[in-house]
Amino acid sequence: MTSELNPYEPATSKKQMSKQTAEIRSGDGSADIYLYMAGLIIAIQHGISMKDADKVAEELYVGVNIFKEEHKKVREKLKQLPASC
Repeated sequence: MTSELNPYEPATSKKQMSKQTAEIRSGDGSADIYLYMAGLIIAIQHGISMKDADKVAEELYVGVNIFKEEHKKVREKLKQLPASC
């Protein structure tokens, strides 16, 4: 599709299927948009350049509802998030 929209982009025959997702927790309307966007860019750069990113992603991946009692062990292995930034 890229080559259809950009005539200078060479066409590729590779079809890539991925369920990759990214989660962005947005600030409210009082957030400084420039600092907010800069923070997102820094976070993305950190994730892309991180060594062993696949390992970290596997350790932090949660595919169940951690608030159900049967998944208590999954919840306990996760680190506690800070109460305030």
